[in-house]
Amino acid sequence: MRLTVSGFRNNGIWSEDWNTLRKLLITLLISVITFIPNISVAMRLPIYDENKFEPVQERPKPVIAILDTALDSSFELIKKNIIFEACVMEWPNCPNGSTQMEGFNSASLPTEKMSSNFYHGTHMASLAVMTNSSIQIVFVRIIAQNFIGNRMSTTEVTVNQAFDWVLRNGPALNVQAVVMAQGHHDLTYLKDYCPRSLITESKFIALKTLGIPVFLPAGNGGDLNRIDWPACLPSAIAIGAATNENRIATYSNFDSQRVEFFIKGNSNVITNGGGFVNISGTSVSAVKAAVIWATVKSQMPNLTYDQILIYLRQSGIAMSNIT
Repeated sequence: MRLTVSGFRNNGIWSEDWNTLRKLLITLLISVITFIPNISVAMRLPIYDENKFEPVQERPKPVIAILDTALDSSFELIKKNIIFEACVMEWPNCPNGSTQMEGFNSASLPTEKMSSNFYHGTHMASLAVMTNSSIQIVFVRIIAQNFIGNRMSTTEVTVNQAFDWVLRNGPALNVQAVVMAQGHHDLTYLKDYCPRSLITESKFIALKTLGIPVFLPAGNGGDLNRIDWPACLPSAIAIGAATNENRIATYSNFDSQRVEFFIKGNSNVITNGGGFVNISGTSVSAVKAAVIWATVKSQMPNLTYDQILIYLRQSGIAMSNIT
């Protein structure tokens, strides 16, 4: 198994005033989240029971962990939002010449080494900031680079080690959601096509126990019966890509039993040279989902995992081309 990229402009200006923030949050949720219901439902606004979920006066900033290629942190847009970096991989390819590293520049590559294969991580980080300018990012590099700038193979071993790192360090860093915009589609055509990855699933369950969801992209193959691994695992929150008309994007994979949400899958992101480029993919959707979850959690920290999941479901609308 080898991980590949599974695949941004949403302005995120967040007021410190709760009432203003709440209105902005409702607008953001309605604009980007669509829920796949078991039956057709009408559009619903988020439900606030402020007697039960009293917002605290001093709210922590939202924090997500991004597991991806590498980071070009020379861009001011990204640099100010990175609170921690780590490198976890199978190859001795971290900046310190080993398989693991923590601290400043652990996940970064010099601009001159950021080939097109490695800008995906920078794209994802800039997307998170553009979705919510207050987002704080813990960036974990999981992809090694060979001497000509191409990706080196990444297996389930790295995935498990990276999620282990989040389990050990996420609570201390106040991580509220994890997103890994990587996956593979080396699947069977059996009904139960998802590889039985018991160790990886156990990591997702452990994070869920801590109240930290794992968001993963459904994949960009246009397969309407199967989604990528590890998004297909039971404890993952699989995210598909939607169009502006709340239809499944033609490239998005889908499985009615496994995809939890669809979110618009295109946006502008920062790229090589500091310019912006428009990209599309379920990676985009997965990062947006993680940012939105963390934003809700930071504004209503007393909500449990299940309560936030219900909250986001109630905030969505039915996809127009799902029967």
